[in-house]
Amino acid sequence: MIFVHLSDLHLDQQPLGSVFDVDADLRAMVENDISEALMQIGRADGVLVTGDIAFSGHSAEYDKAQVWLDRLTQTIGCDSERVWTVPGNHDVDRSVLSAYPTIRERHDRVRRCDVAGIPAELRVGLTSDTPTVLAPLENYVAFASAYSCEITPQQPFWRVEMPLGSGRALILCGLTSPLISGASDDNNANRLALGKFQALIPYRPSDVVVTLCHHPTDWLRDYEEVATYLDARARLQLFGHKHDLRMQRVDDSVKVHAGALHPERGPGWDPHYNIISIEPSQIGATITIYPRKWYRETCAFGADYAPSGEQWRRYELPLAPVSAAPALPPAHLEAAGLLPQDVEATQPLVESPVRVLANGLGRLSYLTLLALGSRLGLTGADDRRLRSVELLNLLIRRADEAGQLGVLWDETSCHVEGMALKANPYRGGKDR
Repeated sequence: MIFVHLSDLHLDQQPLGSVFDVDADLRAMVENDISEALMQIGRADGVLVTGDIAFSGHSAEYDKAQVWLDRLTQTIGCDSERVWTVPGNHDVDRSVLSAYPTIRERHDRVRRCDVAGIPAELRVGLTSDTPTVLAPLENYVAFASAYSCEITPQQPFWRVEMPLGSGRALILCGLTSPLISGASDDNNANRLALGKFQALIPYRPSDVVVTLCHHPTDWLRDYEEVATYLDARARLQLFGHKHDLRMQRVDDSVKVHAGALHPERGPGWDPHYNIISIEPSQIGATITIYPRKWYRETCAFGADYAPSGEQWRRYELPLAPVSAAPALPPAHLEAAGLLPQDVEATQPLVESPVRVLANGLGRLSYLTLLALGSRLGLTGADDRRLRSVELLNLLIRRADEAGQLGVLWDETSCHVEGMALKANPYRGGKDR
């Protein structure tokens, strides 16, 4: 499988096409370079974004991101819903932090408590406080819901599974590192916290587990617990934030600290992105990373060559035989109260078209969602108080209960051009 790996897009509120959008040419050159590189590497299966999609967490910035990601996926020839993303510190709307001192107080509690107490403090901040620590990420959550990467107080991370080949699976795990992010973040006295419950990724010795997390572990107070699990369970760890491309192998895990697509302009301005290939091999899996960098003298992207001259960095990772023990159940997450009993820790991508439906609904305006729900008898007056992401999920759930997913698909595809080209999977059989 082949993925385009982007990080630190930092999309601002300048509209696409505006003469003041100084990064428009850079994004166009990214699209051009990806297309040319993939002609040699192979067709892309999706896009992975390790945070800082926006610059200040405002909804207009995510509207811009969605339009550009649609264009990018169309350019590289993969479906628009095959984007997986996690939030970064620039995805935090700091105006929400200014408005709610109780959230800042929760941040301080997490930063002051013993490291062993971090999971409990985060749990209270996620499930008991009003508003929760996710409130500053509300605009990001609405954006991510269109890609089925939403995070909730009950499950502030996501996981998805897809077949890799040779009987192995690829498991993507999206982790949320800016739960207590604010203006004072640093990697010293004001570190962030992930919470051990996010790092308890599945034990899948015969499969390739890939984690996406914006902040590297040295930016986390609970880095020792987190890094221990990630190094042991994840074969590939993708990080952003530092704007400095680095790759290293730790035992049987590869860490990629991505360069930024839109780094801060000035001395050392050095845009980067990666193309990543993950394939089964005789001993387990082969991970090949093709780093691409911006060359100022040509004003274009090209290969970031290794000292030995290759355009790639390749890692052969051993995996257990396919017949190895199955994954551990998510009982440890259920016991922590952070995963509902009826939600699986990994959701097979290929078994449910609901991801495509959510992606389509996520492209509709709030008023269109309300009108659609009213027309199909799925919503009432009381539902007008719901946020976009809550309304989207409610529409899917009620359509499922009423056996109307096929109708909801048709109605949504009338508004979403790319979706109209897909066959309705809910026609002629059971919805799920």
